[in-house]
Amino acid sequence: MINSRVLTEEGTLDYTWCFNGNKVLLREAYADANAVNKHYETAADLLEKLMGFVKILKIDVTGNEDDLNKLKPMLDTRGAVYFFKEIGLSVA
Repeated sequence: MINSRVLTEEGTLDYTWCFNGNKVLLREAYADANAVNKHYETAADLLEKLMGFVKILKIDVTGNEDDLNKLKPMLDTRGAVYFFKEIGLSVA
């Protein structure tokens, strides 16, 4: 299910598939908006194939305001909901 192309992309921090019955949660995390855009360029053909047999229930996007504003033109068409990160802690 996971194509090796997406696992080696620079800036990919997390790419996890989680399952609950017939529902799938795909959790993706990237270093910044540039890494997200690169991923969508790399995986556009895979996304189109996936859209042939799944229904996206929601897309939640988190990040700093500058990065989210860069992503809006691409993700608005898919109904994304944006959450602006103001404070937080990341553990590496």
